[in-house]
Amino acid sequence: MGTLLDFKILESRGVLMNSIDAQNLRRSELGLTDLANRNTARLLGTINQDMITNNWGAPAKRLPVRNKGGGTATVGTMTCTFPTADSSNGFVNVTFFSAHAGFRIVPRVIDQTGGLVTPPDEFAFLFGETERAIADLLETQIHTTLDAAKATTSASTFVGAGKKFPLTGDTLQVAVGEQPLFYNALKSIYQADDFGRTGIQVIGDAQMPSYVSQYINQGSGNSANTAFQFNNIEFSYSNDIVTTAATSAVSTAFAMAPGSLGILAQVSPDAKAGRTSKSKGIEWGVARSNLMGVDMEMMMSDDCADLTAITANSLDTNGYAEFYQMGINVAIITAYDQSTNGSIKKIDFL
Repeated sequence: MGTLLDFKILESRGVLMNSIDAQNLRRSELGLTDLANRNTARLLGTINQDMITNNWGAPAKRLPVRNKGGGTATVGTMTCTFPTADSSNGFVNVTFFSAHAGFRIVPRVIDQTGGLVTPPDEFAFLFGETERAIADLLETQIHTTLDAAKATTSASTFVGAGKKFPLTGDTLQVAVGEQPLFYNALKSIYQADDFGRTGIQVIGDAQMPSYVSQYINQGSGNSANTAFQFNNIEFSYSNDIVTTAATSAVSTAFAMAPGSLGILAQVSPDAKAGRTSKSKGIEWGVARSNLMGVDMEMMMSDDCADLTAITANSLDTNGYAEFYQMGINVAIITAYDQSTNGSIKKIDFL
């Protein structure tokens, strides 16, 4: 049987808000969160996903990883002396990003609207706004994690001091003259770093779509064909990718091989079980966030409160109020790589 919190969430799903305030309530695109969700299954197998999401309270969550191993190959025939090269294994610690927010619903205020606002309307609006506030924090944290994991070198002769793409702050610097065919060169950079030329994922800031749109539509019928280079590259965008000010960049992006970034959430056993505190009147629950693609932990309570400051009615000294909290505990995981020329590459268009 569903909890009261479950029913409130379900009831609010069918509420259609007015569109007159849609522009006032506009929000940024959550491109990084979407990209992470789409790559989680490529990054982590089912067993490791279950270990992260279901081991609440474990002292530390660690993912087993392998380092490059085996013997060093030499020219010549085998001898009677056997090599002693062993495998090299290790663990990567999983850390969680936590964020929460909450809201209050006062039925007496809703009653004063004369039916213009209903309780499901109010719950849907405040649930959505609170969910979005948490989602914005997650989007920012994913950007921070991605930036910290970027490659610092490349095996490509295109990259480095005095080359086509110098590195400043571990970021590829793309001059104006190199921009039209940059994504063709990017494939060669990934080839040189042993990632292959196909399936590259690029997520850019708000300015990057204008460059992609310009060059992808510059086809064979033009004097300079730049459209050919976009095969096997997937683009997405996020306003949380900060355009690099230190280099006076006009646009900034990250590129990566598939399976370089993922997110997984966990919720407490109390929330999973829908437990209720009889003495405190608190109910725990789980709500799936359609925005973030992860489970959120929910808490609900109600109380008697002085509502005179809200309702402007001196009689409302003993009103009923509902209180809600929503929170996430999310592991943001990037691909393990011992090298300095890893998959995640940061790019500045100058």
